[in-house]
Amino acid sequence: MTEVEAFAKRADKVSGVVKAAVDQALLPSFKESAPSCDLYDLDALDGRLKEMREAFPEDFVKNAVAVKANPTAGILSRVVNAGIGLECASVGEVMHSISMGAEHVIFDSPCKSKADLQEVLLKHSHTYVNLDNEREFDDINEIVQENPSWDFSRRVGLRINPVVGAGAIASVSTAARGSKFGLPLVEETRDRLVNLYKDNKWLQGVHIHVGSQGCSMDMLVSGAEKILAFVKLLEDNGCTIKVIDIGGGLPTSYKENDEAHAFANYRKALNDAVPQLFSGKYTIMTEFGRCVLTKPGITLSRVAAVKGAPYHAETPLVVAHVGSNQFVREAYLGDQWRHRFTVLSASGAPHSGQGELQMHDICGPLCFQGDYLGKKHELPTATASNDVLVIHDTGGYTLAMYSKYNSRQSGPVYGYRKADAGYSFFVLKPRETIEEVNNFWGPKEILPVKN
Repeated sequence: MTEVEAFAKRADKVSGVVKAAVDQALLPSFKESAPSCDLYDLDALDGRLKEMREAFPEDFVKNAVAVKANPTAGILSRVVNAGIGLECASVGEVMHSISMGAEHVIFDSPCKSKADLQEVLLKHSHTYVNLDNEREFDDINEIVQENPSWDFSRRVGLRINPVVGAGAIASVSTAARGSKFGLPLVEETRDRLVNLYKDNKWLQGVHIHVGSQGCSMDMLVSGAEKILAFVKLLEDNGCTIKVIDIGGGLPTSYKENDEAHAFANYRKALNDAVPQLFSGKYTIMTEFGRCVLTKPGITLSRVAAVKGAPYHAETPLVVAHVGSNQFVREAYLGDQWRHRFTVLSASGAPHSGQGELQMHDICGPLCFQGDYLGKKHELPTATASNDVLVIHDTGGYTLAMYSKYNSRQSGPVYGYRKADAGYSFFVLKPRETIEEVNNFWGPKEILPVKN
């Protein structure tokens, strides 16, 4: 397929919903303030959640979706309504998940205080905690001693780094020997890890998470094999293991319309390699994120300006109203986090000039030279102000990482569903107001600290 054909295919896929959004004034003109928004395909999300449940249907499997990928309440509530739990990286995310009505919540932060652990374990009985380091054992033991009537069985696990190596993207690979997450399982640490379980009877869970984007399915399966071998070692030493959390890490594709992996294929690979995982002996937990939430989302921005010849003659520069404020990884690691882009006409219809493409760089609105959404992307040579720039596959790890730098408003998020009569839109998050942005920076008056 030529680049012109691929571009036309992308345009055909999104132009219908984009045109409907423009017709309903969800994306303002480029002359209005902050003309950008996110659109989220609720039917696509529902389909992916259904696929997950069908691949892991057993009662002893507790699926969860990572809040950090996209904390938008309207999206998380849809996950919860599908009977799926939520995985959290902070107490704030735990509280957010509980407010969504989640009946299964995993707390996985690599940095927890005793107050955090007390909040999660004592006030919310349906939460499960994965410890990260030996220091956290002291806090749990104090909590256990202070609450002798509480049953902490099946409530606490330990994150084990299976040390199966790094994937293609180092910053999201968590199973290299020097990873910041969990405790590495290697020859010189094996006995010490076993003793942690022998000495702390409340510790009845094992957790792994090999990584995220850039990690192959084979790496995830290898991690599961290694952790099952460790569970057998623990049981041979008299330890009781009730919970195995295999994490998430299944990658998505930023190059194609379709997902990189079907959940059914992942389940089959696990069945073939570690059939005992699904024997029913253990509660099995999953923590999928990117591969569930990313593909249903697109981000729209009006083209603010195009800097072409004579100023940028070889590679014209497209200026967008969204940049590294929402696409942080893309700005700093652009070669590793490379999205697809499509330019549509101002109405949202396919661009009249899409048959002639030219390399463009795409920059954002921030006062920061590194503020690029992408470089060397083929867009219509005739791209102009007020055209619609579409960024594909933005439903995960974009808005969730929003930066307050330059005090720019975060755009609205609209969910949508397609019907015979057209598209129905729903407000998932309204556009942030200038007042809300500036409230982040505190009150004008300097207030004394009250003792």
